[in-house]
Amino acid sequence: MNMSEEITNNNTTTTPTDGNGEQPARTKITFSPEQQARVDALIRNAQGRAASELRAEAAELRGKVEAISLELDQVKAERTQHAEQLETLKAQQSEQAELLKQREAELAQTRKSTVIQQAAQRLGFFDAEQTEKLVSDQLTFDASGKLVTATGIPVVDHLTGLAQRSPHLVRSEVKTGSGSTESRDFAGTSPFAKSELQKYFGRGSNAAETNRMALEQPERYRALRREALRLKLL
Repeated sequence: MNMSEEITNNNTTTTPTDGNGEQPARTKITFSPEQQARVDALIRNAQGRAASELRAEAAELRGKVEAISLELDQVKAERTQHAEQLETLKAQQSEQAELLKQREAELAQTRKSTVIQQAAQRLGFFDAEQTEKLVSDQLTFDASGKLVTATGIPVVDHLTGLAQRSPHLVRSEVKTGSGSTESRDFAGTSPFAKSELQKYFGRGSNAAETNRMALEQPERYRALRREALRLKLL
């Protein structure tokens, strides 16, 4: 067999030989200058296309990287902005919460002052505002919204005790207004309305109401009873 190339059959490679079983001598291929130039041009073109394709791919990847970098920078900037907004909102929330606390405290104090001064006026104190300043720190609102002392004494009873201890703070006689049938008998500086004393003690008093008073407001009951005895209603 006289062949100029190797033949591969069934994954077995054989080397061509001449009729005598010897390998023929390999022939060196040479190109003319024109052919060599053509081969070089083909190689350069192939390399140029490969380089161009690589440059194009590299440029595409570079664009993607730059786009991702820009997106990442935007996310970072937004995150920073959101963090700053969050801190601003937290500060505003804290400021408004403190302001609300102050306003609620002011509202509670105003309500307390009003309740005390109204009670002081009903009990005949000369200066309701001054009376409020005297006892305000001794009173607070309980869970049910009633103004009481630390031991649970209602504001009216507390002021009644103050009037008994300091009779110079109350008027000797108080009338509730023109045409009113209610009057307060302050003979001896009594802090209680005469009608209230007569309701619970003496002729025509209501026994059921008196018992209820004794159970629900024992301190006030005792104060009223002492005053009724002093005024000889009993």
